[in-house]
This record gives sequence, C-alpha cells and structure tokens, in this order.
Amino acid sequence: MHRDLCPENICFSGNVVKILGFGLACPQNSVALTEYVTGRPYRAPEILFGKNYDERADVWSIGCIFAELIKEHVMFLGQNHLDQWKKIIECLGTPNSSFIESIPNFSINAVVGSLPFFPTKAWENLFPDSLFCLHQTSNNITASNARDLISKMLVIDPNYRISIQDALKHSYVRLWRKEEEVNAPAMPIYDASIDGVQHNVETWKRKDFLKHVQTLYFP
Repeated sequence: MHRDLCPENICFSGNVVKILGFGLACPQNSVALTEYVTGRPYRAPEILFGKNYDERADVWSIGCIFAELIKEHVMFLGQNHLDQWKKIIECLGTPNSSFIESIPNFSINAVVGSLPFFPTKAWENLFPDSLFCLHQTSNNITASNARDLISKMLVIDPNYRISIQDALKHSYVRLWRKEEEVNAPAMPIYDASIDGVQHNVETWKRKDFLKHVQTLYFP
C-alpha cells in the first residue's frame, strides 16, 4: 500500500508518469496501519475512523485525484476529521448503517450516527458531460466510462469499492492500457545504503548517482 497518494506525489515528464513519495508505503499485513497517513483530502473514510484498511484505501485516494483533475478543485476539503466526513457525505450521501456501526470507537460512532441524513446524488449531476472534453463523438463514451470509474472508486464502504485488479480491467482504463508497460521489467531496487553516506555534490556527480536517479524516475 502506498498510503500517501496525492497530486504532489504524482509527477510527469512528457508522457512518462511516476508515483513518488513511498515513505509511508507498507505491506497490507503491517503492524504500522495507523490513521495518520495520507493527506486529509485524500484519506479514505475507513482511515478517518480508525478502522482496519487495505489497498482499497489507495483506490479512494486515486478516485479523489481523478475527480480533482476533472472538476479542477479538491473534491473533499475538510478542516478536521469530522468536517472531512461531512464534506464526503454531503457529496456522496450517507452510507449504509453497517459502515457506521462498524466504527470501533463508540464515541465517534455516536457522533457520526447523529449527523443529518444526506441523500445520494446522481453521478451525472456530480460530473456532468460539460466537465469533459467532448470534441469528438467517441469522447461521449470516454466521459461515461470515466464517470463510471470514479463512481466505483469513491464508494464510502470499502467492501463495495472497486479493487485495484478490477479497476485495471475497467473499460476506461482499457482505452489507455498498454500491455508492454503493464508487464514491463521491474524497476531497479533502490540501494538504501547510499542514504547513510555523506558526500559533497561534486563527489555525488562523479559517482553517477544523479544519473542513476534520473534513470529511475525519468528514463
């Protein structure tokens, strides 16, 4: 799990896109599954409430980023945990009672359960066709596919949120999927031992370190 997906950790150079910022990354079964991960606007609901989470928390973050690219503003921008939750349900509607009842902290459970009920909004209203580039007839299909993918990513209850595997098979992703990229050889393993070595800039240059970093991130 990356656990810190946000626009600042996605970089591009030309047609090359790279995910950065793996400082909080960990295996799914790690003991380090704290709630203090991911910037609040991209933090999945299950993390907000201290529930157990898995890679579907990353799916939520990607959905927030995708929505932000289309709407050109942050999707959910709360001032604190509770305000963040309000921003989410005001847009997506109040989730099923089983999700709220599963919040492990009784006090938080009671506060969340006492909030007003918000109805679900139509995704066509949240993301109308006017937000998409419709220069060609085929792009109407693209808009519909993109909206459908977002609707499956931004699902409050992770039990019903699309998985990474299914998202990669989604009709929208298939428009851009290239098997030679998906099945390309793995990146070289980062040599962490260099982090503990002190050199001046000129020495690093002579060691071709900067060239190595450039090859890793912007080949």
